[in-house]
Amino acid sequence: MPFAFKLLQAKNVNATSDTLYKVGTTKDPNAVSAIVSNVRIYNKGASSATISLIVQSSAGAPTVFAKGLVIGASSQYIFNTSELALNKDALISITTSASPNLDCVLCGVERLP
Repeated sequence: MPFAFKLLQAKNVNATSDTLYKVGTTKDPNAVSAIVSNVRIYNKGASSATISLIVQSSAGAPTVFAKGLVIGASSQYIFNTSELALNKDALISITTSASPNLDCVLCGVERLP
């Protein structure tokens, strides 16, 4: 089955902890796996934001991909996830410093059954 590169999720984050993407629930409920190519985070706030990106598989300990990453006010960071493969029910979450105002965009592909 061919894959097509697409936007997996675009989300504004205003809480100190939020789920950015979950396979099989966010974009297409039938997805059985996904490959995430990159995560773009844009800080729209007036002050710096300290973030951590966390990947949790359906079974296993969470993996922290970025910890304590500081993104300045009105700045962006593109995090290359090196073609991160996720199985159904795996998720990517973000934790941030107080009062964030972030736009988060995930790009990649989903595989349907």
